[in-house]
Amino acid sequence: MKTSRLFLSSTVVAFSVIFLSGCNSHYHTNSGSSRITASTPSSVTINKQIEFKPGTTRVFIQDGRFVDSIDQYKTNCNIEIRKRDDNNWQYVEVARYEITRSRLTEEKVVKRQYFKPQLLAFNNSLSNSNLLLAGAMEGSGPSDIYLGVHYYLSGADSNVMRLSCRGAYDTPSNAEYPTRQEIIETLGEVITVKL
Repeated sequence: MKTSRLFLSSTVVAFSVIFLSGCNSHYHTNSGSSRITASTPSSVTINKQIEFKPGTTRVFIQDGRFVDSIDQYKTNCNIEIRKRDDNNWQYVEVARYEITRSRLTEEKVVKRQYFKPQLLAFNNSLSNSNLLLAGAMEGSGPSDIYLGVHYYLSGADSNVMRLSCRGAYDTPSNAEYPTRQEIIETLGEVITVKL
């Protein structure tokens, strides 16, 4: 009886780890496209006041305007602040920020639609304790990814942390970093980037 409970517990833990580890991010500092990494001197100029709703630290920009939700299949950017305030609006005023460093990123996301529900059966008789698993990870597909860049910022407002831009969400073999031109077009008149 103790052995069957131990087996069941360890199996449940193992499957939980597998299922919950579906999303992760990898950060690369010296790989990928040098076309979008920051050179010296590089800067970001915020041309319009940016409003952060209570409980948020990021505001997204796409097609030259602030957006509440992004089209993940197009280049998108976000400006991020360090401190979250759950009760009050926060603002970033018009200002120029130096880019202190840049980091290329790769964000993997598991295609959940390929995961098929699992059938678990447990026989808890005294003579025979078994856990059966049917169809685990059958037909699961590769992770889709975003390739992007973080620009870490320094300026008058120390709460401003970074500007991040990502290319279109795609399969690993087709995903690309956003180009300088795509970043400039995505930011429009909201933010000017000098790379």
